[in-house]
Amino acid sequence: MTKAWRLVLAFTVALSLRGADSYVVSGIVVDSQSQKPIANTRVSLAPTTARVQKLEQTTKQDGQFSFVVKEPGKYTLQITKPGYPAQSYRRSWIGGLSSAIVVRDDQDTSHIVFDADRGSAITGLIKDENSEPVGNALVTVFQASVVGGERKIVMRRQARADARGEFRVSNLLRGNYYICAMGRPWFADTVLAYQMMQESIHLLRPGAQAHVLAAPKPDDDEPAEPVPAPPKYSPDPDFRGTAFLTTFYPRAPSVEEASVVRVEAGGETQVSITLAFSKAVSVKGAIAFSGDMSGGHANLLKKVYDQYVLFLQAPVSKDGTFEFKNVPAGAFEIVGASDAASGASSWNVRQEIQVGSSGLEVALRPGFMGALAGHVLFEGERPIATSNLFVTLRNEEGRSTRIQVDSEGAFSLSRILPGRYEVAAGSADYVAAYFSGPTGERLPLTLDISSGEPLHRDLILTKAVSVIDGTVEKSAMPQVAAFVLLMPKNQSQRWAYRVDQTDSDGSYRLATIPSGDYYLIALTDGENVVYRDAKVATILAQSAKSVHIEPGEHQDMKIDVVETKTLHLPPS
Repeated sequence: MTKAWRLVLAFTVALSLRGADSYVVSGIVVDSQSQKPIANTRVSLAPTTARVQKLEQTTKQDGQFSFVVKEPGKYTLQITKPGYPAQSYRRSWIGGLSSAIVVRDDQDTSHIVFDADRGSAITGLIKDENSEPVGNALVTVFQASVVGGERKIVMRRQARADARGEFRVSNLLRGNYYICAMGRPWFADTVLAYQMMQESIHLLRPGAQAHVLAAPKPDDDEPAEPVPAPPKYSPDPDFRGTAFLTTFYPRAPSVEEASVVRVEAGGETQVSITLAFSKAVSVKGAIAFSGDMSGGHANLLKKVYDQYVLFLQAPVSKDGTFEFKNVPAGAFEIVGASDAASGASSWNVRQEIQVGSSGLEVALRPGFMGALAGHVLFEGERPIATSNLFVTLRNEEGRSTRIQVDSEGAFSLSRILPGRYEVAAGSADYVAAYFSGPTGERLPLTLDISSGEPLHRDLILTKAVSVIDGTVEKSAMPQVAAFVLLMPKNQSQRWAYRVDQTDSDGSYRLATIPSGDYYLIALTDGENVVYRDAKVATILAQSAKSVHIEPGEHQDMKIDVVETKTLHLPPS
């Protein structure tokens, strides 16, 4: 039976199944490369407003699926299958956006073709300069991606090489990646053990000298014979080092100098990375803490662009000391925390360090943590349900802290590292508008958290029923999977950006919009559009529609899609 006949049959069956008060969502799951039906694929369908109410079934040999739903509306369609990363219908590379299936009388939902991308893999070998395999090397896969309108280096997967130095990172989506490898020479710990043994022998023998140990006298009449000290252990005559430099494919010291590794859907790309020997040093730390402190742990994180990968761990004694051994040169960050979660003996430290060719001693002084407390208040009538209301703090490095608001509207965050934070909160109908100051003045949604007394602020939420609904078209035809962007004209209002992807009928919805002035634009492709960049925003504004939003406003806007490639955006 041909593919066309299968679709006709599915459509006929769908019509016969549909009742007066029901709708059919049916189609076929095919491999995006071969276009062949995929059997034994788990398909789920759920309302976008209630994703826990999902329906599930497994495709048969013909790849067909068919659901009967009672209510019109928008539904998410997802698939899972071994060898295929979990994915949604017409999923985007931008912030997890995808296109919903619109179910209503004027929509044909019986001929859906779900193009599923097979998982990709990166395999290869990690070796040293002697072409010896580096067993147990940690391989990390990074990807340059636009997150929230900004270019970021994002960690995607990690894997360990086996004893032969071979690794496999699977279940990747097609795209460009950076591969980073870090490891330890097999003899590194042995060298440390021998060195510690030598030091112990010298310490235990009271007559020990630099190169000669005095043997015990059998009696007072016999002179002691000199006994040579244990030889220094070195598996390598040149002894080039007991550590490896962190290396990006093919032999780059940083992600900025690394080569991109491209993988296609269902493809497998092989790479080989050679780790260079490096002189290893020790990083010793001491935490200066007034009063009794509890023990804890410290992590040494390797800095990769603005991401950190765990490199070594060490216990922190109750006197606040710790040590990392066999550390190569490079940029790292020490992150430490006490075993005690709270109380006078608890502590928390974080400090960037630069390791060179000699040992490093670091004095860490845990700063007193900041705190924020207050109430969430509402302009106008308080909503009935606030159980899913959260307050989120995000610092300038992109790290977030989130706390749930209790039933009385109170929130409290402690152990906050000092710094500047952007604050957000909201629900389906409300959005944070401003802080209320001590005398009732309106304060911006940014805070400078410092050590000392807790900061008290009431967070005011406005009923953000301001919504823009509409469709995106090209030559009067609805456009599916177009990227819709609402940019505040005042770019300092970082919380006011809104994005969406058009659904199967070309519709979009931008909700919880604060009042103000905006630019609205729809693009054919938003994957690499760094819209928070000032130069990019200026170019986008020239092709965008100016929009003014009043509180509680609901606008309906039909806009034409703009071909992204025609904008000549600067490379990011």
